[in-house]
Amino acid sequence: MYHITVGSVSGIIAAVIAILQFVVPNALVIALVGTLSECHSAVTWSVVSRSLQSSHWPLILRPESASTTSVQPRIKAAVWLRPVTLALIAVAAVVTPVGLYEVVQPGRKPQLVTFVYQPDDGPFGTSHTRPTCTYTADIVHNDYDRRIPAVLAELYQSGLKTQPRSVSSFFDIGWKSYNTRTGDNIGNQTYLVDSYRAISSLLLSDDVHLVQGLIVDGHSGRVGFRDHTVPSSTEVPYGAEFAEDILFLEPETACVDINITVKFQMPLEGQLPGLDGPIEYLVDNGGFVNLSHHDPWLDLFENGTLYGDTQCDPRLEDRAYRSAWTMNVENMFFFNLTAPHSNSSAYLDFELGKTFAMNNTISNTMLQVLSLLTVGANPFESLVSVPQAQFDWDNATYDVTNTSTNSIFGVSSAPNPFGLTDQNYTFINDVCMGSMSDDFANSTNIQVKCGLVLGVASKAGNQTPNACRARVMVDSAYILLYNKQYQNVSEMPMWGIETPNMTLRDVDPLWGIVDPSMRDSVNLTVIQAEQIYIPASSVAIRELTLSASYGVEYIPAVQAPAMIWETAYALDLTPSVDGVQDLSGLTSLALATKWKQMSANANGTAAIMNLRWTDLAANALVGTRGWLTDDSLPPNLQGVQRRDTVPGVGDGRVPVIRFFLWRLSAGRLLAALRLREEDFVSPTKEWAREQGSAQLLLAEAAYEPIAQEEQAVASR
Repeated sequence: MYHITVGSVSGIIAAVIAILQFVVPNALVIALVGTLSECHSAVTWSVVSRSLQSSHWPLILRPESASTTSVQPRIKAAVWLRPVTLALIAVAAVVTPVGLYEVVQPGRKPQLVTFVYQPDDGPFGTSHTRPTCTYTADIVHNDYDRRIPAVLAELYQSGLKTQPRSVSSFFDIGWKSYNTRTGDNIGNQTYLVDSYRAISSLLLSDDVHLVQGLIVDGHSGRVGFRDHTVPSSTEVPYGAEFAEDILFLEPETACVDINITVKFQMPLEGQLPGLDGPIEYLVDNGGFVNLSHHDPWLDLFENGTLYGDTQCDPRLEDRAYRSAWTMNVENMFFFNLTAPHSNSSAYLDFELGKTFAMNNTISNTMLQVLSLLTVGANPFESLVSVPQAQFDWDNATYDVTNTSTNSIFGVSSAPNPFGLTDQNYTFINDVCMGSMSDDFANSTNIQVKCGLVLGVASKAGNQTPNACRARVMVDSAYILLYNKQYQNVSEMPMWGIETPNMTLRDVDPLWGIVDPSMRDSVNLTVIQAEQIYIPASSVAIRELTLSASYGVEYIPAVQAPAMIWETAYALDLTPSVDGVQDLSGLTSLALATKWKQMSANANGTAAIMNLRWTDLAANALVGTRGWLTDDSLPPNLQGVQRRDTVPGVGDGRVPVIRFFLWRLSAGRLLAALRLREEDFVSPTKEWAREQGSAQLLLAEAAYEPIAQEEQAVASR
């Protein structure tokens, strides 16, 4: 429906009146002419002449009284002035009610303005306490110095001296919550470890939020690290425009539909689930029937590596598709729909819509109906119940005799004729991640998490691998986030990733922006690009989750992305465990509705996982770098400067583009041009007292010619 404003109605009325003011007088002249005869008194002809000549008919009929030939220019201009003026008045009468708008533009020249700290008075600000000590190295033994060597601290932030002061380093990323532990055999040394306690959820908001130490993008899903400072209101009472380069951690998810759904049948009154018949079924919606017969793993290996150059392209969608394909194949063997290691003549027991009974409890069913479900631990065996194989260390084989049952959802009476065990499914997760405990820490082995997602209200399940990348983005005062644009590769940051010739089970590699002069440092891989993918670490291999009751270390910049992914995929059957908020929608109808809408397709499901990661990151992490941050390192990293002080801003003064209502003042503009004293800052009363009383003549002869540069300024 089209809505007409009051101003528009007023404009329409004014337009009608203007038309009538033109039409009615000229129509009355026609009526007057119709009453005339050929003979009238002299006075009558004078009256008639006045009426005819004052109408618009001379302009229309063009008699000699409206001629412009041989008429002096001054007279001609004076004659045309009247109709033109009346036309402008008519236009103004129509346009003015619609609305006139004054646009205040920022000045073109940046100016140094003092920035002041902006505290967060909300729950994120009041809940955060900064630690008094600093980061520890990975704990392999209990008898070595946990402090990160100063040379490494210097290396992995060395490149920031070429960046704006607003860019955070590896060491500017902290945990919002932390615990302390006491080490054994090293004099009972106390050190920091990670901890997690939920503060508030932002999942229902689609906006960008400024919280303590973070910029949280609730739309795209990412967090930027910034200890918030703003221009002093005493210097810029009408606001200012400025942009900053901000380090962001950005989750990235690829998702494919496995075309298998879970069908629920609520038990009748008096029925017991699992005893009076199954209440859940797996339904083949094409995952088995339409499965490709080509093994996608056969064409994956490139240059002797599993996924090639993962920093250039982590191939998340390939990981998702191959994992989903393999899981469906294994489940087909489990349900005896075809035989393993057979040729194309193997039997195929397929039928679109075929169901397979599952054994579950009513409590789990209710959770599955009401909320989103994610599976992170052994995700690919979660739809079936297979024996858990025990490794025989003496014979280096797996023993499936007298093994326990490993089941999350489970199937009640599947035949499993080929004796599949959990090992048939575990390897899927390993190759999807691409990094295992015996692999070396380097730039190729990036942190990837794979899992299974079941959407709200029996939506199709989706298999999703995820990664996390770091990039420098631009954040403006209006909180508009956009990727920083580079003219060429040489302008991009040079990222360094620690490659210490150690396996992933033993190390959490450092990363950060490094100085080009240090690119040949020992145990360092450099990548010049606008972004990098966070390297895999020991916490990713150990699949550690966020927790309020235990902690490992305090190296959040490398540990947090992996721990947050693990938590985002933790099985949602028991929400709010160990300080983690409900991410499934079980306790929030609004969130369940949002997830239901988004989980209708693979892209929406991928976006859900990015938002879950972002919400956990907002509650877990904090940025400590701002314009007022002290440049020195914490006590156990002393000996180096955090970064070189940026000229002109060491005192908290930052170049901004200021907004001035006073820049539209003709008096201030004239005083600036004629008195050569620019003052667009002083309040009106002060300016009027100092400059406003000056006598400024407008006559051109009273002044010397304005310089060419000033003329250019005045003409803009």
